[in-house]
Amino acid sequence: MMRWADYCGERRFQITERLQKEFADKIAECGSVSDDSTWALTQVREFALGGKMLRGMLACLSYEMFAGPAVSELRGEVGPGASHTDPIRLATALELIQAGLLVHDDIMDRDEIRRGKPTLHKAFGRRNNSDKIGEAQAICAGDICYFISIKELTEINPKIGDLFARELTKVCLAQMQDIKVGESAVNPSLDEILSMYKYKTGRYTIVLPLQAGAIAAGREDALPFLEAVGENAGILFQIQDDRLGLFGDANQLGKPVGSDIREGKKTPYVLYLLDALSEAEKKDFLAILGKRDLSVAEIERVRTLTVKYGIDQKVYDLACHYEMMAQNALSTLSKKLPGVDAEKLDLLKQFIDSSLSRTK
Repeated sequence: MMRWADYCGERRFQITERLQKEFADKIAECGSVSDDSTWALTQVREFALGGKMLRGMLACLSYEMFAGPAVSELRGEVGPGASHTDPIRLATALELIQAGLLVHDDIMDRDEIRRGKPTLHKAFGRRNNSDKIGEAQAICAGDICYFISIKELTEINPKIGDLFARELTKVCLAQMQDIKVGESAVNPSLDEILSMYKYKTGRYTIVLPLQAGAIAAGREDALPFLEAVGENAGILFQIQDDRLGLFGDANQLGKPVGSDIREGKKTPYVLYLLDALSEAEKKDFLAILGKRDLSVAEIERVRTLTVKYGIDQKVYDLACHYEMMAQNALSTLSKKLPGVDAEKLDLLKQFIDSSLSRTK
């Protein structure tokens, strides 16, 4: 059986090649628009190439899982009712949209580091000696990612376009809610946070790629099963992001540890802590939460409180619950759906297993 890490390496190489071609074409087309056009497009390209490419990999995996063993080069008409689809093109569209969303997200969160490098709005700002110009140009750069993805999507099954439009609208609405919650003095419930995780991360990161790959392979009968797998695996993925954001390694994450605390995000950690802390500790914690110039000592203070009250274990147990739910949903899929490639199904299981222990 193939290992998930090996599969990711192969697909990452193919997606990278496609992204490089798309940006080379775009630079040839548009590089002369202004003095900075080629430089700007190169910055966007490098940003898009720097991610994990998880969404693209999952789209390819789903396509292969349902298109059958006849798939050899991830292109061509394969599977019952399949349209002529290159899933690498689909994967590229997903990665471009992810890049655009992250560029805009970094502006909203005022983040300065992403993937171990300055965020795009900071890079553009330094080139122009102006934060205002940097943010405005980065918004345009994120839009460019969306527009290139449209080119990819127009050559794929129209039903995939419908899926993208629906799920990405939900992502944006969940992001709007996340911003509102972060600035509110009223704390949300755990159910409200997990609902936001479902729409902002779960459906977009896992459900959308898996369902898009299945549609490309002509297997719409798989969509309800993939929805159940993806929502639970996606919430697990976001909870693990929260854990890494507090206890991870900054060098592996590519961004500073403690950024969620610095931005005042209402994560399960925050809710559990506020319920457990003494009044004096709560006052201390609230003074730290949302503090932009957070010190290393203050981050360590939050970690200490988290361990002291067993919050780290509570969050881990929550993640384990969603890991179990995702695996149960995957087991149901394997029992009820015919014609599923066993090796690719095992890779999806490996991905879910690894989500609980990933370090970046």
